[in-house]
Amino acid sequence: MIQVFEEPVDVYSWGLCHLSCCAPKTFTKADVERDVNRLHPTCIPSQWEVIEDKFNTGQPNPYQCEEIESRQHWLLTC
Repeated sequence: MIQVFEEPVDVYSWGLCHLSCCAPKTFTKADVERDVNRLHPTCIPSQWEVIEDKFNTGQPNPYQCEEIESRQHWLLTC
């Protein structure tokens, strides 16, 4: 199944402090942070930032999207 995204960054999971998204491999850390904060503002003084930690699954941050070769998943916190 091919997914079509309305936005370059697809936020697929978020909570109070963490957010996961799928973005084009061509996106830099700054590109991901910019789009995530535009699409899902925190409404608090701190903004979403890419973190150095791995995902809970042990995957590195970022890591290859399983469905689309040209995309990767990112983990952010605020």
